[in-house]
Amino acid sequence: MLYFDLWLSDSLDVIIFRSYGSFYIKLTDTADLDEVALFLQFMPMIGSLTGSSDCMEALAIRLPGVRGTAQTVTAILEDPKELRDIELDVTRASSIADLRLVYSLLSQENVRGFAKFDDYLFSRRALMKCGLGRTLSLVHGGEVYATASTSAETKEYAVVADVVTNAKYRRQGLAAALVSTLCRELLDEGKKPLVTYTSAQAGRLYESLGFIPAGTGTLLYFG
Repeated sequence: MLYFDLWLSDSLDVIIFRSYGSFYIKLTDTADLDEVALFLQFMPMIGSLTGSSDCMEALAIRLPGVRGTAQTVTAILEDPKELRDIELDVTRASSIADLRLVYSLLSQENVRGFAKFDDYLFSRRALMKCGLGRTLSLVHGGEVYATASTSAETKEYAVVADVVTNAKYRRQGLAAALVSTLCRELLDEGKKPLVTYTSAQAGRLYESLGFIPAGTGTLLYFG
């Protein structure tokens, strides 16, 4: 997880947050868009950029390699009453073998992220070491049925990401159960789960668990 802020004189004009290859940006009306675009082009492994729709529209014409766009919704969970009350025998993925299984599922389901397992391993290990991320998975017979992670954590919030169910085991409530387990754990630590999604199907899942939409934006895909 990386955080950047760009200043003009004594005014903070741009805040950029990075998690894996996903970048999130907030800027003021006085920000120099050409300068911001130039700065972003030097960022390694940028896979997506999310911000307000006006901001993304202005940056899209200044950034090379934009392959597509999607509308996003950010939602927050504050009340656990809608979470599934199911006890799961989850694996807290931390070993190389555990994370390799998770990575294979993410790759299989075409989740945008790291092109190489070594990059994924390095990033997850760094987050775990600093207490800024965790990965839970359901594993049986050496196969991952479902996985869910946090890509960033602070004292008050945690970003839920990489929620994936193996295609062979969908429509059994595994994602809802695993996300419930993860969110209950976070809430017990005083951290409010946040999630950003782009599909109506994902929205229905999160809203059924008690997530409340808190904002919208636009996502740019690269590569």
